[in-house]
Amino acid sequence: MSLTTSRSDLDAAKDRLLIPELWRILSLPGEPPTRDQLKFSSPLRTDAHPSCSFYRGCKRMRDWSTGKDYDAVDFLGEALGLKNGEAIRKFLEIAAGNAITINYTPVVQPQPKTKAERPVLLGFRKGTLAELQRIAESRKIDVRAVELAQDLGTLRIGEVCGFESWILLDESGFCAEARRISRKPYPAITTEKIKLGERKAHTLRGSRKDWPVGLLPAKEYRQSVSTFLLVEGGPDYLAALHFILLQKRTEILPVAMLGRGQGLGLKGLCSEAVEHFRCRRVRMVPHNDPDGGSYLSAVRWAKQLRSVGADVDAFLLKGLTKTDLAPIKDLNECVEISPEEARKLKELFP
Repeated sequence: MSLTTSRSDLDAAKDRLLIPELWRILSLPGEPPTRDQLKFSSPLRTDAHPSCSFYRGCKRMRDWSTGKDYDAVDFLGEALGLKNGEAIRKFLEIAAGNAITINYTPVVQPQPKTKAERPVLLGFRKGTLAELQRIAESRKIDVRAVELAQDLGTLRIGEVCGFESWILLDESGFCAEARRISRKPYPAITTEKIKLGERKAHTLRGSRKDWPVGLLPAKEYRQSVSTFLLVEGGPDYLAALHFILLQKRTEILPVAMLGRGQGLGLKGLCSEAVEHFRCRRVRMVPHNDPDGGSYLSAVRWAKQLRSVGADVDAFLLKGLTKTDLAPIKDLNECVEISPEEARKLKELFP
């Protein structure tokens, strides 16, 4: 800001020239909304899924995917690649209504829209009672938990990689992960195009690992939800339903991040998912991993969720042991908790 420009002058200019109008003047890609809270794709970067919103009367813009926050000057500087002082000068010229020529090439050019890939879910079906019982027995949980998952629309049965499997998914269609009913791993696959090692779970091609599966269950179950339980992996998802039924806490909805590829905290929840947690109660149950990777992920997710007003805390498994005194590493292993520590599970739900 120059010596001849006061803070009040700049604030007045920001009141006159809101970000949507500045967007149009700069001929940035897309069509800006004119009301707060509406989601839209960022005009400042390639953004396949709407991840931004305006607030404070369109005076500020939040990019939920990157965590960046912009006022009009920041927006102009980012769009045209200007340093702060030059961005202020240019912004004041535009706000004053002066006839100017934009002699800059915007950082972001219009991008052709491409349809996002999604996993193919055709051919999966509801399981028979015998199949559901086999899944429950293999995980040492109540069969009613597996039946509830099927009713929620988050569990289906089908053949994956040539093996009878149960598949965790939801109505979003964003992500699906399969596990063999027998609990055996999927064999390694090596072809000219595919190289996969032996694995306990197989993620269907086109899945988004940044989507918490279970977030969009069947519609009739969405109305009574007061709290989300954020867990890791399909087995912990079923175990969460098991304990929900045992404690008669059906107002709690479990959701699961699938795969450790979520990355030791380096990746986060996608912006579409974060919005579903806005101003909601969330309890996380990270794995008790020796390297602490799950705790790093939980810290990253908690930061994202709190940015939208969610009330977040965690139930830690550290220190809990099974009946054979082995440490409990995940929620599914809590079905084998030692009798002396079983009472601690009453604290699982907020």
